[in-house]
Amino acid sequence: MFGKIKDWRRIRRGARNAALSYDPLGRLWQVSGTTRFMYDGDALVAEYDQWGNMLKRYVDGAGADTPQVWVEGAGITAASRHYLFTSHQGSVTAIADGK
Repeated sequence: MFGKIKDWRRIRRGARNAALSYDPLGRLWQVSGTTRFMYDGDALVAEYDQWGNMLKRYVDGAGADTPQVWVEGAGITAASRHYLFTSHQGSVTAIADGK
């Protein structure tokens, strides 16, 4: 899909392991063979499982790397929306659900 995978890294903490792989542009592409990430340029727009089912979607704000909303699953309902609030430095500091 993105050509040859550039890098594999393993993170160990307790009994959990995760293998991270990156595409040639340095973006996170896959975690442990189960979650794949889709981008529009540098913006993360979706996560998929190993069978191609959509897990999450992201809606960016006006600036670079400024996610505003993440939506769980393929449907769009108030309960599936999660609003992200950021600090003046752009770090996500709070999350509110759409219920």
